[in-house]
Amino acid sequence: MSAALQRLRTRASGLGGGALFLASTTVGNAGNYLGNLLFGRWLGPAEFADLSLIITLVLVVTFVVTTLQLTAARFAATCVADADATRLRALRDWLLRRAWVGGGAVALLLALGAPLWARIFHTASAWPFAIIGLAMPVYFAQSVDRGILQGQLRFVRLSLSFQAEMVVRLGLGLLFVALGWSVGGATAGLALAFVATWLVARGAA
Repeated sequence: MSAALQRLRTRASGLGGGALFLASTTVGNAGNYLGNLLFGRWLGPAEFADLSLIITLVLVVTFVVTTLQLTAARFAATCVADADATRLRALRDWLLRRAWVGGGAVALLLALGAPLWARIFHTASAWPFAIIGLAMPVYFAQSVDRGILQGQLRFVRLSLSFQAEMVVRLGLGLLFVALGWSVGGATAGLALAFVATWLVARGAA
């Protein structure tokens, strides 16, 4: 009876946490949408087009990052079900090593090739490519810790990571644009948002 009760409590906790996570992602998406509206107002058409290109580039990389997160979540859930904390830490370390390597490779591709990408895409500056490139290792790493949190059903901390990403991107991005840093400033806000997410989500296992 106690085992059945524990399963019911775990299921109820998961449902409540899932609702919290859904609400958090909804708020985060609304904040990001508001940010895009404000960036569109504050930046000129050409500058906003350059920023949209950087955001689209991040969305392309997100396909790989999401795969890392889902892999971490799946195997973390197995470790949690087996109550195997040692294997969970080993899983996190194994995935993080590959995340840092993969993120580093993308960083080199974007940062070192920034002048080339600026010419290909006809952007006003190569700096946004370099800035977002330098954030790629952290972007990959935070996806692993988010996946671990998801597999552990730690939805409160997972939700906080999404809120941190939205608040930092919106707050610092708009501040940097207001200071006259244009697309580079908005991109720096996005890059620092990845760092904020990682700081909230890290140490999940």
